[in-house]
Amino acid sequence: MENVATLLARHFNQWGLSHVFGLPGKPVVPLIMALEQQGVHFVLNRHESGAGFTASGYSLLKEGLGVAIATSGPGGTNLLTAAAQAKAYHAPTLFLTGQPSGRELGKPIGQDSSLFGTDLVKMFEPVTLFSARVDRTDQLEMMLRHALDRAKTGRKGPVHLSIPMDVLRDECASFTIPLPSSRSLVVSSELENVFERLQEAKSPLLFLGKGVHLSKAYEHVQWLAEHWQIPVV
Repeated sequence: MENVATLLARHFNQWGLSHVFGLPGKPVVPLIMALEQQGVHFVLNRHESGAGFTASGYSLLKEGLGVAIATSGPGGTNLLTAAAQAKAYHAPTLFLTGQPSGRELGKPIGQDSSLFGTDLVKMFEPVTLFSARVDRTDQLEMMLRHALDRAKTGRKGPVHLSIPMDVLRDECASFTIPLPSSRSLVVSSELENVFERLQEAKSPLLFLGKGVHLSKAYEHVQWLAEHWQIPVV
């Protein structure tokens, strides 16, 4: 048995995350302390949005997962812009926000990440692939596994979990979740149509976007452009 904060920090370590980004606040202190114990460096940013941007950039650079941590209420709302940017760039980023313990709900209204205050779960829904609150320790494995699957497979992107302070401190049955592989080969069913249209085209042009960077398809693009003598934009 180990508490939820330690369990999360241990997973970050096992996934090879050397750095996690964010700003401290009372509800997330147990997690930040656990990071130090697990040898994961917590990078203190000047603003939560900067932490979110850095975490998403880290995920793209490392071709893995980025993690940003913010406290409840305003700390979480400051992450929203970074989450939207991560979604636009398909950057697999885990945004973790705090939440006062259940006994304190309704007292510091602006700090409540619940439907009674600043409902961060709903706020994150339009700018992430998955957003949920972990209300009990027995929900953590299911929620974390689903969040990772959404972040790292298919059209990758950011996910959000809000975890109350008392849940972070509670002991939880140990489990281990491997980081899903993001490598997948997708072959379009329209290939035959593409070849036919290329043969008929008089002035073909490859107008390419960030998907080439995300899929690391540089050699494929080069072969296609050189073989068919097509200019690239």
